Amino acid sequence: MVEDKTVLITGAAKRIGAEVAKFLISKGMNVIVHYNNSNQQALELKDKYGVSIEHCDFKNIGSIRDFFKTCEQKFGSIDVVIHNASYFQNGNLKNTKLNQWENHIDINLTAPFVLNQLLLESVQEKEKLVIGLVDRRALKPGREHLAYTVSESGLVSMLDVISNSDIGIRTGLIVLGPILPPSSGTIQDFEKQILKSPDGRAGTFDEINSAIMSIITSKRDKQRFNVACKIS
Repeated sequence: MVEDKTVLITGAAKRIGAEVAKFLISKGMNVIVHYNNSNQQALELKDKYGVSIEHCDFKNIGSIRDFFKTCEQKFGSIDVVIHNASYFQNGNLKNTKLNQWENHIDINLTAPFVLNQLLLESVQEKEKLVIGLVDRRALKPGREHLAYTVSESGLVSMLDVISNSDIGIRTGLIVLGPILPPSSGTIQDFEKQILKSPDGRAGTFDEINSAIMSIITSKRDKQRFNVACKIS
């Protein structure tokens, strides 16, 4: 039964994460929306859809444990963590600044690592599930977005290792092609990515939500779904 599951979605006050939150709460799950800077959007989700919200700045790694423990104290044991939060900036080896590199690694890789460790602490109660939403660049790097690609690839590898470790945590992966224009980037680049997608169109929220529901309701481990991309 999905109705008794408590799901934490990181970076979910807007865009894809918000759509996932609205979908899962419509299915009867208890949904915790993590947010950082999007306070107003988080409050609107809470008021309109009944999700729970909790703030944390993932660049402050030391605050993540307190964030997770607060979520558990307020909302009960967490069953599913969906890693959706991401930091995205363009840059190659030549022009990526150290602070940009650190922001990508902290938010996209270290924060999921810490959350996964914390989830493991309560795995004796019942099996847990971790789902990663990652950009297709994680599996097929291009010429740019160095720090972003490396951090996303690291999350994919982390989920693989967790699945291989038989520690009571299932994993799922959803690889995303073009869904929404990036908050940093050009519409022209987004349109080029759409032309490269399998059907020449952007992916939809329905496709993402269907994939997430399939992973949650299944007993299988290491499931992967592609949305608007064709990566083997």
